[in-house]
Amino acid sequence: MPAQLFIGERGGSRIYKVGRVGIDTGTADDGGVYTGTLKTERFTPAGQDGLCYFRRVALRLWRTSAFALTMKVWVDERRTQVYDTTGHASDQTITITRGAPTFSPEETVVEASIWARGTSIQVQIEVASDSVTGIFLPEVLEVHYLPLRGVRADPVVLTFTAPVGASVATPGVSAGSGPGAMMPDFPYAGTGASLARAGKTAGRAYVWR
Repeated sequence: MPAQLFIGERGGSRIYKVGRVGIDTGTADDGGVYTGTLKTERFTPAGQDGLCYFRRVALRLWRTSAFALTMKVWVDERRTQVYDTTGHASDQTITITRGAPTFSPEETVVEASIWARGTSIQVQIEVASDSVTGIFLPEVLEVHYLPLRGVRADPVVLTFTAPVGASVATPGVSAGSGPGAMMPDFPYAGTGASLARAGKTAGRAYVWR
């Protein structure tokens, strides 16, 4: 199947579709308003089991003209909410507009405030074609948050089946100190340490701390 290429008109708003040989006839766009949508993947800054308080979304973009965009945010796959004066909650839609830059091109940063607690966040940006008269190029999207809880991990349980007095080799572990040492249940953990010396019973499970 031949590949297709779309070319935008430099001096206008029309788009041409290019086929295998030259420009295909009857494929010039007559104009109209179109909406460009950019939606991120889900982002979990504290891990799959973590918890964050999301406060702000910042978008850095490169532009040569005025623009108007709308932003929608999902936390744990639910839209962020805003409340009116009567306490009624509704989905939050953030609208941001900027005039033409004084010095073009310009790198602009726009920010949106949100208040939501959860594990994952996803952001969608929409821009209508008639709100941009030049170049509008999103560069970086940042999420500002406070970590409330990191990933929870269970301790590893080791079961020794060697007879009492047998040597238990634990390469690379210092006896009773440092990361990875068994403390205090196995204070003599280390190469050459024995279950009998540690005062433990063969076959019993001890917690690796």
